Amino acid sequence: MCNDAGVATSGQVPVEGTQFQVSWNRHFFRRKVLLVVVLFLAYAALAVFTSGAWQLIGVAAAIAFGLMGLCLGIVGELQMRRSPMAATLSDFGVTIRRRDPVGWEDIREVRLGTVKPRSLFMSQRFHYIAFLPTRAADISRLSPRERLLIKLYGTYLLLVTERVNPAAEDILDAIERLSNVPVYRVVDE
Repeated sequence: MCNDAGVATSGQVPVEGTQFQVSWNRHFFRRKVLLVVVLFLAYAALAVFTSGAWQLIGVAAAIAFGLMGLCLGIVGELQMRRSPMAATLSDFGVTIRRRDPVGWEDIREVRLGTVKPRSLFMSQRFHYIAFLPTRAADISRLSPRERLLIKLYGTYLLLVTERVNPAAEDILDAIERLSNVPVYRVVDE
């Protein structure tokens, strides 16, 4: 029996010692793979039913999107099987992507913001939750991906809310309930 109303109503299953779990959003992932498959089929049709330069463009794009779809499918499924939880929030702190937990005392603030992806195929803005640390991370120990996240968002402790379940407001409510860390909602237009 779950006594935590936020966890009970969100469909989350509490684990002993864990207050709130954030899982990967399989629907987001499947929509992106489906989009790549549709683009692959469109360019394959272009390659089959046209001639000349259009046929060459269709073949090249079909190969590119076919490989992209295959890679996205394999990598995404492996990530979800290996680590089904994107983050775990508890009374003690936050754990993102099965890394070492970060205590709430080491987090200065939590920020909900928006960012426009730097991609040709994605035009919608993404919402992110950034856990900003009280002190700077040792950059020499970080991966290139984490260094890029620090440059863009100020931290590598980051959740893109469209890629996870539950919704951003539920996650922020859990953070406010579990910690004394200030939560800011930054609106970028």
